Amino acid sequence: MIDMAELIAVLNAQDIELSKAELESFIQGKCTLKERLAFFKASKQEIDLIKKQSVLIKLIAEKKFETKLNEEKIINLIQQKEFQNLFKEKKYSVQVSFIRENIAWLNPVFIANLIDQGTVDLAKPNVKLRLIVQEKKVYFCFNEIKIKANFIDEKKLSFRSSTSLKAILSRTIINLSQARKNKSFLDCFCGSGITLIDACAIGCK
Repeated sequence: MIDMAELIAVLNAQDIELSKAELESFIQGKCTLKERLAFFKASKQEIDLIKKQSVLIKLIAEKKFETKLNEEKIINLIQQKEFQNLFKEKKYSVQVSFIRENIAWLNPVFIANLIDQGTVDLAKPNVKLRLIVQEKKVYFCFNEIKIKANFIDEKKLSFRSSTSLKAILSRTIINLSQARKNKSFLDCFCGSGITLIDACAIGCK
């Protein structure tokens, strides 16, 4: 992924504002929010941090093109030389994600039929194209990274009680505090200690 590229993050639908706050704890600067999508720029180091620590971000990808949700405009964009050259002599896959309701005609087969370069390979693609579709816009994204939430498995903590902090909330608090590897982390009201254990899991002292 290109350093300081224009990126899109797909946020947790259950708590968009909290997901936005978590994202901004990892990057230098603010992100722009449009429904479940956050638009931002980040360095490679910041992207690596999101991959390692985030629990609320579902996916991030590099935004290369955007257009209105209109069949003619989508066709015109894909037929541009700049777009086609991204697939030249490449194996590629196409996925379409809808933030709201699905649109039947806007599907991977429709998009793949418009790409004259390269060949479709769902098993081992060199290029992964993901369309993220909002109510009025379509974003064409590449170099996606799916974020797998990584936090303490509560079921393995024998000392955890019914009043203990949920593990996902624990990690969110740690991220919002901008805790980082090899940095000190203090929890004055540690209770059963889940937050401290989770902080240790990411390398805090």
